[in-house]
Amino acid sequence: MISVCDVPGSPQLTYKRVKRAVLAGLLYEVEWSDTLAADSWSVSGVSERVVGSTSTAETVVASIPAGAERRFLRLCVTAP
Repeated sequence: MISVCDVPGSPQLTYKRVKRAVLAGLLYEVEWSDTLAADSWSVSGVSERVVGSTSTAETVVASIPAGAERRFLRLCVTAP
């Protein structure tokens, strides 16, 4: 589950990550861009907080810095 919410001043992306996958080295990273150009994606200023947890997964809210009128978000998941 992934959802995006535009909170005034700070867009947010909510996603679930599997605890077992994180322990195995899977990296979840939220990135943002103002243009969608390949070299424009950044993790600068992204903050995350866990807002829910079960025995197998966590719900995470990532806040993205405010900026341009349009800001694009993506969740990158990388295997070790």
